[in-house]
Amino acid sequence: MRSAPDSFGAPGIALDPEGVLAIGIGAAADFFCAAKAAEGASPRTVEWYRMILVRAVRRFGDPRPVDAPESA
Repeated sequence: MRSAPDSFGAPGIALDPEGVLAIGIGAAADFFCAAKAAEGASPRTVEWYRMILVRAVRRFGDPRPVDAPESA
């Protein structure tokens, strides 16, 4: 029997040891920008969000879970 996949193919998204979906801040930033674009935000606004979020991702690290940015 195959076990559940630990990744869904997108970087920064995986199941943690307890089986809870863990999303890294890099993936969360991508989802946020995509959601803003889908809501109708202007391309310049979405690009501004992306520019700011890239700095946060660089600071905290792409795979770090969203719910624990201060942990190492």
